[in-house]
Amino acid sequence: MFIIKDPRSYSEFIFETKKETFVFLTTKNKYNNSVLSSYQLHRLKIGDAQLIIFDDSEPTNFYHFKQKFPKLINDISPQNIVIISSNLFYTLNPNTFKKDYCPYKIFYFNDFFKLMINRHVPDNGSLDVIKHFTCLSRVDKYFRRYFYYLLKTNDLLPFGFVSHNRVTNSTDDEDIYFENMIKNIILNYDQYLEISNSKLVLDDNSKSVIFNTTNFSKNSGIEVVLETSIKGCNFVSEKTIKAILNKNIFLLVGGYQTLNFLKKLGFKTFDHIVDESYDSIKCDFSRTTAVFNSLKKFCTLSLDEVEKIKNDNQELLEYNYNHLLYNLDTTFDLKNKVEAYFNKGEFNGTN
Repeated sequence: MFIIKDPRSYSEFIFETKKETFVFLTTKNKYNNSVLSSYQLHRLKIGDAQLIIFDDSEPTNFYHFKQKFPKLINDISPQNIVIISSNLFYTLNPNTFKKDYCPYKIFYFNDFFKLMINRHVPDNGSLDVIKHFTCLSRVDKYFRRYFYYLLKTNDLLPFGFVSHNRVTNSTDDEDIYFENMIKNIILNYDQYLEISNSKLVLDDNSKSVIFNTTNFSKNSGIEVVLETSIKGCNFVSEKTIKAILNKNIFLLVGGYQTLNFLKKLGFKTFDHIVDESYDSIKCDFSRTTAVFNSLKKFCTLSLDEVEKIKNDNQELLEYNYNHLLYNLDTTFDLKNKVEAYFNKGEFNGTN
């Protein structure tokens, strides 16, 4: 019998395995405090133990995992390793639609997604569209600052439910090329810094508002998804998933061809409603600007027109919702999955 007790935010659960089992928690760039000991590594290498790796602090993929931990699991049998990821598409190579070879058992678990499923599934009530868009961000990033600056200076804030920079005043996630593009285009850079670094919250529960977004999305015509990263990969996190779960039309500030990536996975997007040509723009700055231009044009519609568009596309929104829940492996029973992988001989599980 083995107990996992709240390794990050999960509830305690107990499962039975045939071998001694160790848990390893990854972080963005380094090992956590409980680095595998020499005893644990020895037991794993001789095959007398097994390892659960929670690679779920950010929805990265196996390509990134190999870069972060190139020697962690050398000489350990793949049969004795399970990787738990918060990325539905963990085994896909960045910038491609090809699968990366991963010899380990992998399955998907995203705590935020689980909360959305359990608590925030949209009801069948009236749409009551009262704003053109929802655009929520919690952590400050360079492209989010720029997008908020565009919203503010183009007087679009009254058209949406908007939150910005609710946690930190600045970010270490910079892009010099992106910032230089801003400096070349924006005449008053000091004004840009003042606006883009400001905070905007929707209510007194600003730190938890990201978990209570259903009504914002339900009461808006379109959701602007400000993804975790827009650099060099088809990065799909709970932010995009949230828009699909909320059954909303969305614009995606993400990586180059991320919409195409979603289409390859079977989702439908909204080029019949908004200009999605931004997805084919390689320059991150130009692509972000193009997403904003699509939003700005959408905001010229009346709310009656927006509500009609949303009503007319309910079948498409239901399709995406059902495809996410029932056609992809998004189950959350860690106990049963761990037991199945370790005790029943299942191998090379997929996410």
